[in-house]
Amino acid sequence: MHRGAGLVAELARPGGNITGTSNMATDLSAKVAQLLIEVAPGIKRVGVVRNSANPGTALSARETIESIRALGLQIEPVDAETAEELQLHLHA
Repeated sequence: MHRGAGLVAELARPGGNITGTSNMATDLSAKVAQLLIEVAPGIKRVGVVRNSANPGTALSARETIESIRALGLQIEPVDAETAEELQLHLHA
């Protein structure tokens, strides 16, 4: 679990009932953004889908958005908890 999401007090002794692993590799956000530019060199705007009901998503989305902005790209954040909500945003 990542401390930045507010789910644990510290990684060595998280306390409470939180156990498990996470794929929240926020340090990779900048690299993913750079790779995006390499595979789509003319890209100007990037959509970032986030689920605001998931506390872990806030940290990951924030890091991703900051990394993409740092590269001078426009951001289009989309909040969606379900596939249906995402479809509504895509067709709006």
